Amino acid sequence: MSTDRSVLALPEFSPVTGTAERVPCERCRAGEAAEIDPRRQLSGLDAMILEAVATGVSSVRIASRLYISRQAVDYHIKGMQRQLNAVNRAELVSRAHVAGILDIGRWPPKVPPGFILEESRGLYRPVP
Repeated sequence: MSTDRSVLALPEFSPVTGTAERVPCERCRAGEAAEIDPRRQLSGLDAMILEAVATGVSSVRIASRLYISRQAVDYHIKGMQRQLNAVNRAELVSRAHVAGILDIGRWPPKVPPGFILEESRGLYRPVP
């Protein structure tokens, strides 16, 4: 039984070729520098925690590496989840990638310096 796509108002899709292509945004194609929304900037501590979460490190291990409590790590994660409107850690990382807060195509994930608040850049150091 075949269905008429025009009746269902479904778009026509081209066949999958098996290759992925990264398409730059309109501003990037025009050569304009992307403005960073100040509400998307993170403190140095938040940046270190986000990078560790993106690599799959547990809250306990992040806390021990940064010499803070596990509750403090969870507090910062919840704050970033509110900021990016994410429900859980996986969605937090996904939304951070989409927002450009985490570099795409890099392992381990890093927060670009432009997304770290100026006054806390001296405190930022990659989590070992």
